[in-house]
Amino acid sequence: MAGIDAWPVLSGCAMEIFGHGVLISGDPGIGKSDLLIELLNRGHVFIADDAVALNNRNGRLLAAAPPATAGIIALRGMGLIDLNRLFSPDHLKATTTVELQLALHKLGGQPQRESALLGTPQITYWQKVAVATINLPVTGQRPLATLAEICVKWFFDLNQQQKSGSN
Repeated sequence: MAGIDAWPVLSGCAMEIFGHGVLISGDPGIGKSDLLIELLNRGHVFIADDAVALNNRNGRLLAAAPPATAGIIALRGMGLIDLNRLFSPDHLKATTTVELQLALHKLGGQPQRESALLGTPQITYWQKVAVATINLPVTGQRPLATLAEICVKWFFDLNQQQKSGSN
């Protein structure tokens, strides 16, 4: 199998939130890296910032930082920051299996749904793997890290309820 440096790269970020691999996408400058720092400070695990290498491994979507940017976060106005110097190894991980995508967009930038949390998440395909996607509107006043955590909890609680109901 090819090394991570040979995997296709997506502009975005990846974290583990409550132990679940989450791909975070959105336009440049929308706040993805700021969200990662907030989530890191809450104890979640960093995978990649700015560029995410993706690979379909037996129907599972793996995400990793390209080797040149592993452990590095780019913050507007501050430059590149080596997270290995700021956080314990428990907060940094090389790869994760993507289970959910949070698609950040400016409020009003896309047609609004009643609520992303009340409807069925959309499906996005990456490397021929279907990934549930929740659209998360962003404004300067919203507590984005809290909303990201709520989306992840809601999605995985809903999945657990559906699995329990089918038994």
